[in-house]
Formats: sequence, structure tokens, C-alpha cells
Amino acid sequence: MSPAYSSLPDVVSLVVALVVWNGFALAVTFVTRRLALRVPFKGIAYSGVWPRAVGAAVFILLGFMIINLWNSMQATQTNVDKEAAIVRELTRDVTPAGRPAIAAYLKRSIGSWPKLCASNVSFVEPEALRALERAVHPRTPAVMDDLDRQFTALETLRYERIRLARGTMPRELWAAAIVLSALLVLLLAITVVDPAIYHVLLMILLATSIAMTFWIAALLDFPFCGSHAVTPVPLQDTLSSLRSP
Repeated sequence: MSPAYSSLPDVVSLVVALVVWNGFALAVTFVTRRLALRVPFKGIAYSGVWPRAVGAAVFILLGFMIINLWNSMQATQTNVDKEAAIVRELTRDVTPAGRPAIAAYLKRSIGSWPKLCASNVSFVEPEALRALERAVHPRTPAVMDDLDRQFTALETLRYERIRLARGTMPRELWAAAIVLSALLVLLLAITVVDPAIYHVLLMILLATSIAMTFWIAALLDFPFCGSHAVTPVPLQDTLSSLRSP
């Protein structure tokens, strides 16, 4: 999907999804029923098989997407927790003179958080980490290897955060899900059910199910956008602990 959609309030994004899919389903249903009156066709006998097959493919694909997106969301939160833990470990392994540099690094990381929810996340700020490496010194020579490991881990987590901010699901998978869902709506629309009210209700139920599923997937696709976004609270807590005496 897009960061702009994921950033909408939950109620607004849900209404948008419901309006788009229900509008599409009802429009297609209206057109196909009008055509059926002018050009009668015997599609009911065979069309029931194809909607079941396509419907199974659609909801299996969407279920797979939601599971993977949820796992990515949890992994993103875990990465932030890991980063905060590494910074706390780093604070213990450096001399007290390095604490201001660690605080400056945390401030810069926290300050860049809003940029993670953007249409084109391309920024990487290695200079902040490089400045931290130059500013701190090990408390004892014995922890030098630990510092190298900690800086490597911080750099890895930082790049992973940038990667996840661009969206965790490939666009091709989104396109396949949208096309298959639209095909399912079309197949059920040409299955002309009488009376018409039953057909309309069937299409509304289908469109609502698809809209709800896409809505959930879109909320999870960009882990740094929206009301359920991953926040820098662990980093903020670590920064507060540095400031405390």
C-alpha cells in the first residue's frame, strides 16, 4: 500500500477501504445484471466453481500476507528493544566522558523517527554512529572487543530499521492480491442470483470481507506509520536514564 494510507486514522482508513471495495462490487454487479437482461447467458451452472477457487486463493494469499506483516511488526519492535539494550550496555562499557556522545546519538535517532513514515525513505545517517564511535573510549582494554560488537549491532539494526520503513511486503504481492480480489468480485457479479436483493447482499458481504482484510494488512505494512506504529519509547527511556544522576 502506501505510508499515506497507513498514516490515516484507523476509522478513516477503514471507511476508505469499505467505500472503495463496496463501490466497486456494487458497480460491477449493476453492470452485469443490466447486461444479463439484454444478453442472457447461462453462466450460473459453471461460475460457482471458479469463485470458490479464486476465493480460496485470495484469502490464503491475504492470510499469508497478514501473518508475515504481523511477524515483521513484532520483529521491528524487538529490534528497537535490542537497540536500546545495546546502548545501555555500551554506556556501561565506556568511560563517563562518553555519556554525552551517547545521549546525542539517541537524540538524533529519536529525532529522525518521523522520517521513517515517508513515501520515499532513503536516508541513512551513518555519520551519527561514526561520530559516536570516535567520541567514546572503552572503560578498560578488556571491553574493546565488546565495543566493536556493539557498534556492529547498532549499525545492523539501523539499516534494518530503514529497510522495514520502506514497507515489508513487495509491491508485486500487493498487486497480485488486488487483482485476484477484483477477479473474485467480477466472478461473483456475473453469477446472476435472483432475487436481486440477495445478489446485492452477497456482493456487499464479499466486498466488506475483502476490505477488512486489506485494511488490516495495510495497517501492518508500514510499521512506523499510523496509530499502531512502532515508537522509539525504549530509546527515550534509555536517554532519560542517561540524564538521571
